[in-house]
Amino acid sequence: YTITSSGKPREIVQSAYDPAESNLLVTGFPRNDVLFGPIENEQLGVNSSALQELAEIPDSETVIFYMPTHRQAFGELAGEPLSEIVFDFEQMNEFLTANDAHLYISLHPYTDLDWDDQYDRIEQLDPGDDVYPFLRQVDMLVTDYSSIFYDFLLLDRPVLFYAPDLEAYVSSRGLYVDYQEHVPGPLTRSTAELLD
Repeated sequence: YTITSSGKPREIVQSAYDPAESNLLVTGFPRNDVLFGPIENEQLGVNSSALQELAEIPDSETVIFYMPTHRQAFGELAGEPLSEIVFDFEQMNEFLTANDAHLYISLHPYTDLDWDDQYDRIEQLDPGDDVYPFLRQVDMLVTDYSSIFYDFLLLDRPVLFYAPDLEAYVSSRGLYVDYQEHVPGPLTRSTAELLD
């Protein structure tokens, strides 16, 4: 069986996976239940110490979650490698410090990002960890082409889109929608635009 939401998500699931109509269940996504409150065993597959650390950040400080999409689709490159387009970490850390903010990064398990863990305002979560318990506690999401923004919209919090390789991604992977018309938040193409 394949579960989905109704409307456009159902159309996309049918197009992408071609399930038999009798095997398609319109239920919504159970992963979203944790966005609205604790659920039993929600910390399975979660970095509990990072989640606890996040919970201890004062409400007066902003928590930003960065989750870029997987850029190695079926063995072929989708857009530019993340290591070539990721924002300037030093500049980002200075911005976060000046604005009482923290950045948590969650990468796809098959994404490599060679970075020096020297920034006191930036933390990279373990690849493959369940991110949904974290989303409940963050103030803002930054992503590129990941569908996680649809889930985050349920919280009615800001989403920023950081897509410096938009043309390369669309030409190599393609999208189901007109990206610039579809995204429900500011589209940024550089570190400077993102910080602004």
